[in-house]
Amino acid sequence: MRLLTVAGVTILLLMGAVPLAVPGVPRLPGIPAPVAAGALALAGVAFLAGIVFLVRGAHLRRRAEASESPAEPMASVPAPIPAPPVAAAPVTPAPRPGFVAVRTRL
Repeated sequence: MRLLTVAGVTILLLMGAVPLAVPGVPRLPGIPAPVAAGALALAGVAFLAGIVFLVRGAHLRRRAEASESPAEPMASVPAPIPAPPVAAAPVTPAPRPGFVAVRTRL
């Protein structure tokens, strides 16, 4: 699923950047060539960063799974913290009939 996300985001970036940066492809007026090349470079960097993060995450997950001992599968699960007792709501007197004045500042 993560690979599909990285691939999808990269394809979207490239679909937006390639028409800007590739010579001969119609481009929106007013977009200079360096900006278009920068958009294409940003799409490439985003792709490489996504792949690096995927590989790094997979490596860390494998290492975490390998470090767990099979004899104690619940050792890494922390004990639940008991909830504090609920205090009773304070009793407020019933409102009296009358007028309420509200001041606002403009």
